Amino acid sequence: MMRRAVDYYRWVFLVAAGLSLACMPWLWLAERFGWSQRPIHLVQTFLAVPIAGVASALFLWASRGEAGSRGLRAWAWVVFVTTFLWVAFLAYVLWVADFSSMNQH
Repeated sequence: MMRRAVDYYRWVFLVAAGLSLACMPWLWLAERFGWSQRPIHLVQTFLAVPIAGVASALFLWASRGEAGSRGLRAWAWVVFVTTFLWVAFLAYVLWVADFSSMNQH
């Protein structure tokens, strides 16, 4: 049972991390060709990044006694820390950052 959970978490965090990374060139193309960037930002910010963070944390927890997954566990740590920093940055921008100096009055 635990082995299946580890495989599932591994698959989910790799797909979500890949989707997050795929949003970068997709966003570049959208800027280049004048496409709407809203769906890209929504997918990356509210779908791919949170799912990658939670799935990588679950993978790290479920595979902690497993031998032979060292490189994948290192990648899971990179994904987990990066997604945590991204969410912390978004929280800072939304709740703490002061944009009052940008008023054009």
